[in-house]
Amino acid sequence: MVHVTFHFSVGLLAGTVAGSRPLIEAWRRGRPVAAPLRRALLTGYALAAWAVVPNLLRHAGCPDGLVDGWWMNLFLLHPLIRALGFGGSPLGATVLGLAFAAQYGLVLAAIARVPRPRGGTVR
Repeated sequence: MVHVTFHFSVGLLAGTVAGSRPLIEAWRRGRPVAAPLRRALLTGYALAAWAVVPNLLRHAGCPDGLVDGWWMNLFLLHPLIRALGFGGSPLGATVLGLAFAAQYGLVLAAIARVPRPRGGTVR
């Protein structure tokens, strides 16, 4: 399960970073950031799900020869990460925590950026 956590977190970080370019551009130009933020977060979770497909195939009973083949590098370098031995318990949990913290920080920064009404109360 720890190995799945590491692959999920790598996909989450890669997707969030990949989807952040439109968010950064909107932020710099002073435009609304809700839609680009949503796309960045959804891209992160989509790539996280994509990265664990080989793990799901392995648990579904697919042979190791299929799941460990070079073609599975399509799933965010799954066999390469597996061969290098990454994904121990502390590393998987740390990377996942960093990914969640980065996304949480983006959401909080976007909320803090919303203009407040002047002279009135927010209902």
